[in-house]
Amino acid sequence: MVSVDGSDRRRSEFDEVFRRECRRVVRAAYLVAGDWEVAQEIAQDCFAELYARWTKVGDYDDVGAWLRRIAVRRAVRTRHRARRAAELGPDRSDAAAASGAGAGDASTDLWNTLQQLPRQQRAAIVLHYLDDLPVRDIAELIGCSPATVKVHLHRGRSALRRELHVSYDGGVDDG
Repeated sequence: MVSVDGSDRRRSEFDEVFRRECRRVVRAAYLVAGDWEVAQEIAQDCFAELYARWTKVGDYDDVGAWLRRIAVRRAVRTRHRARRAAELGPDRSDAAAASGAGAGDASTDLWNTLQQLPRQQRAAIVLHYLDDLPVRDIAELIGCSPATVKVHLHRGRSALRRELHVSYDGGVDDG
């Protein structure tokens, strides 16, 4: 079967976006969802949606931002559904064990503390500090104003400092 030049170009452009953005989309989904398999499924769904809508979305100035916004929103919904299912389930201790609670090293402590933040604060923190996104882009991704993102960042940092016993100068509190 001979393909049409337009479809070859479409496929080539899509492949380029996929190569450039795949890791960032998976990482954004993971940082919100907290599960690599879920993040990969979300990214796969996002790229399938992108391909289906390529004639419209492919012309956006920043297709990567569109993909990450979709991934973050889906990850938030997935996490919300999982939390509700856990609340309705008979035993919450399984969820705590699965999340690695009690492991004790610094990265595990940080991860567990991040997971306890409200989802908007968590999304703002991970997108700003781990994905290096500016406040304006985060606002677009999570669907709020830049001022609200700044509030989420402030509250999230305060909660992390408090829970991880980190002082304002970046050191660890002795008490």
